[in-house]
Amino acid sequence: MLIKNPRPFDTGLPPGFTDTFGVTSETITPDMVGQVIGVAHFIEYKDKSRVTPKQLAFLRAMNRLGARAGVARSAAEAVAIAKGQQQCTLCGGTGHTPVYCPWGAS
Repeated sequence: MLIKNPRPFDTGLPPGFTDTFGVTSETITPDMVGQVIGVAHFIEYKDKSRVTPKQLAFLRAMNRLGARAGVARSAAEAVAIAKGQQQCTLCGGTGHTPVYCPWGAS
């Protein structure tokens, strides 16, 4: 495909928005009537590069809102983020690592 006269455009997404996002189905415990809910996840893919300050702010904001958000450097890390299996050693929470902890130091 050839794009003639390419130019920047605005996607309308906020600064630092992740590479991918989605919703994972979760079953609520029996004491919560057994309902199924969706939990949002936001994954930023990086190889050896660093996360920008805007990306870090976005990831922390999503964690504060209850979403699972983080940086994946492998497919296994992406799956762990989406499933909420990453354990934060800073706050003890799941779904993020200490670097992206919404309650940790910046």
